[in-house]
Amino acid sequence: GSSQIEINTTKMNYLPGDSILVLGNTSPNVILKIILIDPEGNEVKMKETFSDKNGQISESSFRIPNNAEPGMWVINANSGSTYDLIEIEVLATLQEGIQVFVGDSETLGIHKIITIKVIGAQQTVEIEIIAEDGEIIDTLSFQASSKGEIIQPWIIDDQMEPGIYTVKVKDAVGSAKTTFKYQ
Repeated sequence: GSSQIEINTTKMNYLPGDSILVLGNTSPNVILKIILIDPEGNEVKMKETFSDKNGQISESSFRIPNNAEPGMWVINANSGSTYDLIEIEVLATLQEGIQVFVGDSETLGIHKIITIKVIGAQQTVEIEIIAEDGEIIDTLSFQASSKGEIIQPWIIDDQMEPGIYTVKVKDAVGSAKTTFKYQ
């Protein structure tokens, strides 16, 4: 059995088709089960492997599927009841143009925030947050970085009603939208 498992990957952002190198350490000569899980909680791949005589873990047989859904994926390494999880982000392919993702709401001081991430953007990006009834809650405008990215926290108004909200983004070339649930 394993006393403790620690795993990591060589990077935190992946594109569909990318290989994943899982590295880590645990007790020597331990049988491990490593599982790749998609954003919906589905097991995409499972592989049994061993730690070496020094307790090192190195597994390179994982690959993000070519048709992978963008979002936060999980890698779980376990041996019996001992496990470690890490999250990786799978991005949409950049050929698709502008993409938008919304992170889970977090509490920062007395406010709740969400993080809006835009990739594949060009020039200035207009962001609209829209309620279920079509009311525009907020409009933001940001210049994309040289890599075409915007990572922007947005403070949720204390008066905002629970529900499904839409985030629409538009740049000089295209547009995209996603939804998030606020409870």
